[in-house]
Amino acid sequence: SVAQVQSILDVLASFDADASTIASVKAALYGGTTAGSVTSAAVRVFKANLTTGSLGSEVKALQEFLNAKGYTIAASGSGSPGNESTYFGAKTKAAAGKFQTDKGIVSGADDPNYGYVGPATRKALKAAGC
Repeated sequence: SVAQVQSILDVLASFDADASTIASVKAALYGGTTAGSVTSAAVRVFKANLTTGSLGSEVKALQEFLNAKGYTIAASGSGSPGNESTYFGAKTKAAAGKFQTDKGIVSGADDPNYGYVGPATRKALKAAGC
């Protein structure tokens, strides 16, 4: 939420973070793209369940991880390597589902949990170095 983002920015300011760092974090949290974004490095611990329609920095970190591991979200445009977004859509669901199938979490695309990033998938992501 906007209030949560502002709280994060306030904490950064209280630790005397420079303006460019605060701007980068703000842009990342609101889904903007900045060179050297700190979002994925800061997240890497997934706490929320993620599914179609989810928004936020955890989604972006998930997309970055999946793209880096060969579970490509998109070949170009939003979600593609270097253009990851904060929106969990059908392409993110498909890539997450392929990761899950490879890790034995779901049986395939017809499994009702295919693409749903819940506790078992978060555990597998952590084990895979995310």
